[in-house]
Amino acid sequence: MNKQFLFLLIIPFFFYPHSSSAFFAESLPSARAFFDFQIKICDLVNKRRAMYRKNLVTLDTALMRVAQTFAEDMNYRNYFSHLSPEGIDLGWRLRKIHYHRLAGENIAWGYENPVDVVNGWMNSPGHRRNILQPIFSKMGVGHSGKYWVQVFTD
Repeated sequence: MNKQFLFLLIIPFFFYPHSSSAFFAESLPSARAFFDFQIKICDLVNKRRAMYRKNLVTLDTALMRVAQTFAEDMNYRNYFSHLSPEGIDLGWRLRKIHYHRLAGENIAWGYENPVDVVNGWMNSPGHRRNILQPIFSKMGVGHSGKYWVQVFTD
């Protein structure tokens, strides 16, 4: 199976002049299943962080919306990048919800379940840095089709 992923390291966000409307595709999984996979990924990430004696992260509802909206957008419009086709990046997406913090983003494509995608991210030095970054304390997770998104902030 072809598996791809990209990472975005910690970056400060100051000015992002883009505009776009966020959306969710109609095919969201049931609310329970949707929340279960987010909890599973958070648990897996926290197990890895604990192994390296890092503080644990908590799920943040605003970051979960950002991550899910981005996963849906990539799936619906069939692209795989940290930038939307219009050039909208994580900084803009966070600024739109009034988050002006350091952040990191991991994206992946082609994984079937939370265990596999977290293992894939942990086997990539850049993704691992985001997952184990000690300053991060909040996380959001999104998933749509074969697209996976993690967003971290302090």
